[in-house]
Amino acid sequence: MVQLVPFAAWRYDLSQVGDLSDVVAPSAFSLSEEAQEELYQRHPCNAVRVVRNREEPGDSSEHDRCRRADDFFRLWKREGILLHEHEATFYVYQLTITPSTALSRDSALSRDSALSRDSGNAAEPRTLTSVIGRLRIPNEDDDDVVTVAEQIVPAELARQLELLKCTGAQFSPVHALLTDRADWSVDQPRNLDLAFQEITAAVQGITPLQVCDADGTVHRIWPLTNRDAVARFQQRIERCQAVIACHAEVFSAISQFRKTLQPARTPRADAVHRSDSEPGQYVMAAVSRFNDPGLESVPQTMLLPESVRLSSDQLTASLSSAFQFQYVGDDEGAADDACQLATLNEQQPAMAIGCRDGKWFVVSKLTRTSDETDRPETAEKNPEIREQLQQKQLLARAVIELITATAKTSAGISEAVLETFDENIVTQFVTGGIQAKELLNRYNRNVAILLPAVSVAEIVRCGQQNQPLSPASYALMPPLLAGLVYDSLL
Repeated sequence: MVQLVPFAAWRYDLSQVGDLSDVVAPSAFSLSEEAQEELYQRHPCNAVRVVRNREEPGDSSEHDRCRRADDFFRLWKREGILLHEHEATFYVYQLTITPSTALSRDSALSRDSALSRDSGNAAEPRTLTSVIGRLRIPNEDDDDVVTVAEQIVPAELARQLELLKCTGAQFSPVHALLTDRADWSVDQPRNLDLAFQEITAAVQGITPLQVCDADGTVHRIWPLTNRDAVARFQQRIERCQAVIACHAEVFSAISQFRKTLQPARTPRADAVHRSDSEPGQYVMAAVSRFNDPGLESVPQTMLLPESVRLSSDQLTASLSSAFQFQYVGDDEGAADDACQLATLNEQQPAMAIGCRDGKWFVVSKLTRTSDETDRPETAEKNPEIREQLQQKQLLARAVIELITATAKTSAGISEAVLETFDENIVTQFVTGGIQAKELLNRYNRNVAILLPAVSVAEIVRCGQQNQPLSPASYALMPPLLAGLVYDSLL
C-alpha cells in the first residue's frame, strides 16, 4: 500500500525574501561552480546554501559544508525567513514547459540546464502535475515503493547522508512515479487518473505561488488543506506502486539514516510497534502519474574528466579494436545524427561519442576479438542480465574503462586521479547534439558520450522488475525545483 501523507512544511516568507524566484534553486545534483556562484549572488537566502553549499577556505571535508548548511537552515527558521505551516497539507505542484517562450538569459544557470529550446519550435506547452507529500518508506520485504535499479553514485550518496545527519532535513523532493501494480483491478487505472483530476480541481480558484525559471518552465504550487480532498487522493492511490525515478541517492540516504535512529528490532516487532511519529519513516516526494503527458525522458551527455585528453584519432584507435565503430561526421548536425543512429536498433545497445574537434561516432556492441574484456562477455552469458538497458550500461562502463586505460597510457594519469574518475564525470541532460558540443567547450572536456533517451515506460519497468538502468541513460523533464518547501525529518 502506497502511503502518502500531508505534512507541515517550512516555506519562505515572501514578505521577508521578496520574489520567490530569487531563493529557489535547481534540485539537480550536477551544478557548475559558475551556476552555484550565481545563485549565491542572487539572494542571501537562496536554497543553494542548503542544497549545495559551496566550498570555503579552511574546509577539510564535506562535513564542513553540511554543517554550514545546517547553520543557514537554523538561522532562517530563527529569523522568520522560513515559516512553519500551521497544519499538515499536500502541495499540488504543476510545471509547465512552453518551448517557444523559453527564456534566453545569458547566465550560468540557463547554460547549465542545457535546456534552451529553438525559438522557432512550435511545440505545444506541456504540464506535469505532481503532489508533494511524505511518502512512507516500506519495510525491506515490501514492494510498495521501489527504486529504479540505477547505478547510484557513491560520492553523492555519502554527501546526501552527511547532509541529512547534519541538518535532519530534506530540502528537495524525490520524484516518484505512480504506476499500476501487476495485480491491478479494472478500476485502478481509472482511480489513478481520477486522483489527479480531483486534486487539481480542488485547488482551482486558489492563487498559487509561481516561479518562472531560467528555462522558461513555470512552476506553480498550491497548499491543499482540504481534508476531504486529501483523503480521496490517498484512497485513490493506495493500491498503486511508487517507483523512485529521480534522486535515488536521497531516498537511499534517508533509508540508511532511519536505521541509525531506531533501536534494533526483529522484522515482526518492527512491523507491530513502529510508530508514524518516529523519525526517518518518510521521504518528501513529488508523486505523479507515470503516464502524465507532461512527463518526458530526454538524452543525457556524460562528459569524461579533463584527464582524458584524447583526440578523435586516438579515440578511434582505442575503441575500434574492441567495438563496432562507425564514423558519422563533423558537421553541425553530426551529433544529432549519431544520436539518432544509436537508437535505430533497439536490440543492439549503442551510444554516440564525440570529441572536442567536432567528430562524432556511433559505438555499438562488443565485437568478438581477443581484446574483448571478460566483464562484458560474462555479462552477455548471464541470462539474468540480458536486457537491453543493462547491456547499454555494460557498454558504457566498458567504453569508459577502455578510454580511461588508453588515456592513462598516453597521458600518464596517476592512480589518485583514476580513483576520482567517476566523480569527475559531468552528467547533463540535453535536447540535442548541438548542446552536447557546447557542453564540451563550456566544461573544457575532450570526450562526450551522448546516450539516447529511455522511455518513461522502460524506466518504470526496470524499477518494477528490479533491472539495472544506467543513471546516464535517462533524465526526466521537467526537473523539480529546490526551495519551494523544506521538510524537517526530526
